[in-house]
Amino acid sequence: MTIDVAFLSAFVLKSNLEEHYPGGLTAFSDDFPRHRTDDQLVRLSAMSGGELREEVDQLISRGIPVDRISIADWTGGPWENSPGIRFHAIETDSFPPKRWRASAE
Repeated sequence: MTIDVAFLSAFVLKSNLEEHYPGGLTAFSDDFPRHRTDDQLVRLSAMSGGELREEVDQLISRGIPVDRISIADWTGGPWENSPGIRFHAIETDSFPPKRWRASAE
């Protein structure tokens, strides 16, 4: 499955949350109720870089290794890549003309 990149987004594999986040996916879901998910990925999104940075900093402070977090912009694509997550450009006939999606490898 895939998850659309929304504005500015951070992606983490569920397996990394289970391994590194205290309390696993259940605790993560309680701490970040606005997240989106598919069968293997979790997405946090924000309208500003500062807001996304705060959420990423919270992930890191709770044990997620920085190299396990992927960051992307909905029109510009990936900024930071991590193992197991890849991004796909999707051409559209609307705005923006190119959108991005993330999936687990």
